[in-house]
Amino acid sequence: MQADAAQAFSDYAANFPEAHADEVGGEIDKRDVEGRERRRGEQLAAMWQVYEQHVSEGSLLQAGGALEALSDLAPDDPRLDAERSNLAARKTARADELVTEGRQLIRAKDYAKAMEVLAQAEELVPDHANAQKYVARARSKEVKRLLDEAKSLTRSGEYGVASELIERAALLDPNERGVEKARQQVEKRAGAGAAKQARDQARNAAKAEKDRIAAERDSEKDRVAAERKADKDRAAAEREEKVKDRKRGDHKLEFRVDASYADDNLTARMRYPQECTAKPRTKRLSKDAMGTELHLVRTVEVKCGEFGFGIVQDKAEISVTCENRTCDECTETVDWIVEPAAAQIRRDGKKLKKVKSCR
Repeated sequence: MQADAAQAFSDYAANFPEAHADEVGGEIDKRDVEGRERRRGEQLAAMWQVYEQHVSEGSLLQAGGALEALSDLAPDDPRLDAERSNLAARKTARADELVTEGRQLIRAKDYAKAMEVLAQAEELVPDHANAQKYVARARSKEVKRLLDEAKSLTRSGEYGVASELIERAALLDPNERGVEKARQQVEKRAGAGAAKQARDQARNAAKAEKDRIAAERDSEKDRVAAERKADKDRAAAEREEKVKDRKRGDHKLEFRVDASYADDNLTARMRYPQECTAKPRTKRLSKDAMGTELHLVRTVEVKCGEFGFGIVQDKAEISVTCENRTCDECTETVDWIVEPAAAQIRRDGKKLKKVKSCR
């Protein structure tokens, strides 16, 4: 059987060019390009899906972060300009809705809620003229409301609560002249010592409330910023992956078949592109490292310009080394090369199993 195997390999080597003259030229380069384009398309599709999800949920600030990440990942994507305009229009429309809601709240004299809603409009469109105008109006009216209520409380002798309202007004507008006048009224009625104590307590309470509101707002901003950072980090990771993918070097893949194929020349069943040169060789080993009997090791050296492949079949073990290829390029091309042999093995009811990958 060994003589028959050696003869078969010699026949294969002699007839190698004719046996593969019908292979499609440029198949490896074509598959390389297709693989890179497919991976890039998958990355972009994932990022666009994130962006569209934010838009559909009305999370326009997060959508803006996702769009920035897309701009970093694919700055020449023709969809970006249209989506920037679309997102800007959505932000403006939403800000307009919030301004309308804020005006309604002002008319309903819910000035604190109006300020909160109008602040959201400013965050979406920082230079929104109406948002700026009405948030200032809501603030002014809230300050006046607080001072009027404090004045009434002062008259009824509820100096502590009155002082708290005065300090809340002061935090909203430190330059409001009515604040100091209201303080003086409390001091006049309650006495300097009691008024100061009430004022200090009120300041602390008002500051604590302001800090609580600011913390809630900062928490929301941090959440939005974290999501935007996550989108950017995802885009950066995908860019880094693309850079790594472009790095070329040597990679090795290993396969194993059933022992019944140990004496078969599986390299003769593989396919090679026409433009590549392939040099098949066979080497007789009297004993291997384990001291087993005589067998053949079959090799094929394939050169394709700046890159190449080395194929070794040692009994039921097959290894393929890619030179000057990325891992993905190596994997795709080697799978294509060995497919005819793998197909025949499958028809025999067995498998060509990949036991080592470069990934």
